[in-house]
Amino acid sequence: MSLKKLSITAIAVSLTLASPVWAQSIVPDGGIAGFVIKLYNFGIGIIAVLAVVAIALGGAMWVVSAGNGSMVSKAQEWISGGIIGLCLALGAYLILGTINSSLVSFENMPSVSNLQATNTGTSGTDPDGGDNVAGNGKGAGGPWSKTAEATKKLLQADPFKVNCVHDVNMDPSYKLGLIKAVANQIGSKMVYRWSSKNGLGGDNKRGDAVPAGKVSYDCSGFVRQVLWCAGFPSDPGENTEAMFGNADKITSCSSNNTGAKINNKALAPGDLVGWVNSGNDRHVLIYIGGGQVAESHATGTDGNANSYRTSDLCTYYNGKQGKPWKIKRMKA
Repeated sequence: MSLKKLSITAIAVSLTLASPVWAQSIVPDGGIAGFVIKLYNFGIGIIAVLAVVAIALGGAMWVVSAGNGSMVSKAQEWISGGIIGLCLALGAYLILGTINSSLVSFENMPSVSNLQATNTGTSGTDPDGGDNVAGNGKGAGGPWSKTAEATKKLLQADPFKVNCVHDVNMDPSYKLGLIKAVANQIGSKMVYRWSSKNGLGGDNKRGDAVPAGKVSYDCSGFVRQVLWCAGFPSDPGENTEAMFGNADKITSCSSNNTGAKINNKALAPGDLVGWVNSGNDRHVLIYIGGGQVAESHATGTDGNANSYRTSDLCTYYNGKQGKPWKIKRMKA
């Protein structure tokens, strides 16, 4: 193979190696990933231009060769080199895209925070769990964020097997039925991390990593994830302060094993109750039906203990009468 033919082929191979498939192994997040995609697309364009130039030069050489065998041979090398280079670049992209479209894009890439190993850090010691007012809830994979699908895939896979479907077009009655199942499934593998909204723990403000095989949420992060997985269309708010800012005050509670009423009105699965007090005294729980609420609560010095807890709603409410309780009713 001539030097000209080899050089064009080498360009195609090198730019193919710089494709998103290779880049996914080293690029953690969207900013650099977007740059690499643009670089790759630019490289494809350059290859196409070089290939056309090589083919045109070869054709011109052939035309003026006047039957000269040496010139015809060189012209053929230029033309074949351009065609081979173009086929290598475009062929690699087409083959990978056919096998799996995600191999040639960065869509739904999980954050590197998902790769954190088990540690011995402790979780928050807020008495009821609480959350971080400053936390924006938009970390990689957080509910209602641009990358929420990353956590959806994480929760659906082993070892979690959460029925996280997030189909807002489902029948509302089916969504209500999902609330308890999703809460229990997430809760069985959950540790508390103050300000963690995305399940991966990378956005928690105290820097505590998440044990292998676990997801992490603070109280508001947990209820948001449950609602999102169950297909509820509206974000209740990024934290408890946003959730209960304009919510109704709770003045009465009655419950039994078939249901519960707040302010003499029946609750539906997915409704939120809790309070926002001064400092970090704030908490939110989600109603899961049968008079029960579920929560992610702080676990004290054992930061890796399971943080999921269910309770009888009115027993919980009556035990904390001094809190400024509020209710936010969610629409499925």
